Amino acid sequence: MKVIRKITSIITRIFLFFILFFTLPYYKTVIFNFPAEEKFNGPSWYNSYAILPDTIQKVNLHTHAKAWLGLTNGKNSTDSIIAAYTKMNYDLVAISNYQKIEPQHTDQLNYISAYEHGYNIRKTHFNVFGTDKVKFFDYPYYLNTSQKQQVINMLQEESKFISINHPVLTNGFTTKDAQQLCNYHLMEVWNLFGKSEGHWDAALSSGHPVFLLANDDSHSLEKGSFRMWNMIYASSANADSIASALLQGKSYGVWNKAGINGSVPKMNFTMDIENDTLHFSSAIKFDSIYVIADNGKIILKRTDTNSISGFISSENSYARIKLFAENYQILFNPLMRYDGNDLFTQYKKTPEINWLQSVLFKMAVFIFHFAIIFILIKMRK
Repeated sequence: MKVIRKITSIITRIFLFFILFFTLPYYKTVIFNFPAEEKFNGPSWYNSYAILPDTIQKVNLHTHAKAWLGLTNGKNSTDSIIAAYTKMNYDLVAISNYQKIEPQHTDQLNYISAYEHGYNIRKTHFNVFGTDKVKFFDYPYYLNTSQKQQVINMLQEESKFISINHPVLTNGFTTKDAQQLCNYHLMEVWNLFGKSEGHWDAALSSGHPVFLLANDDSHSLEKGSFRMWNMIYASSANADSIASALLQGKSYGVWNKAGINGSVPKMNFTMDIENDTLHFSSAIKFDSIYVIADNGKIILKRTDTNSISGFISSENSYARIKLFAENYQILFNPLMRYDGNDLFTQYKKTPEINWLQSVLFKMAVFIFHFAIIFILIKMRK
């Protein structure tokens, strides 16, 4: 019995030490007062598809290669991934390993630096693009909304753009988070591990101009690759052109249900809105066309058609289109009400620091640590 008690004591001490060590970052917590929700408003509509270039790029911005001695579950080499995606007619594939930037390879015609940030329990992850520095700070356990905002602000400092990754996966982001978080413009709405349209609608319904990404998040070429991607209206597939197009919403997402054995035709379409009446027409006939507005409500629907038109009432601040075919789906960015000037300037929101709550949070962490240290000291006696 003494041996069992001793082993139990050692295990308990190790456990408490790990809790103590990995909660040290929580002293950096800042609590924010988030701005009140404000829906998109104004006499004009922001339509990213009103004027499009003739060139379009097929892009996947979330793929994992073997890294960190294989501990992060990437199965293939970077070279083999680039070769496979090139064979499938991708113009750009970003290798976004956890906390590691993969340099450009000699056979990689187009390149954007990328890494996936985050090593917390709930998989609150972000993709960081166009940077040469990896930020390692994170909150290893739970992140509240203010802590997620802190990480967003940190990652935005030295990057071209960031995306919130797979919000629905293990509830890494809640719909309440989506209603409040600011200072980012892209959300991975479609991901192999889950679709997060509910989170996207929560952000849009709260007046956050957020555009979509659709990515494989592939960890193995043998499983899950070539199913989700972005079609981006950019003059080339270099980093600057891709970033500019994405941040204007000039892209659409594709979900290919058949994977490597399926094919999805490029879209030839028109989308415009005049006097609050939306018109969409495609060269391809679809099983269904949905128009989705505030809070994810379907406001228009047609079946077995290549077009849809309808009035967008004043109670709807945005409208987005989703297309359904037998073996694939297409997701478009939203048309949003605005003042006709700059979209992001109009809807820029800056959370203010609540200094009292920030200090109280740090005090709570200190008391928690004091209790752990007290227990560890008592166990030594």
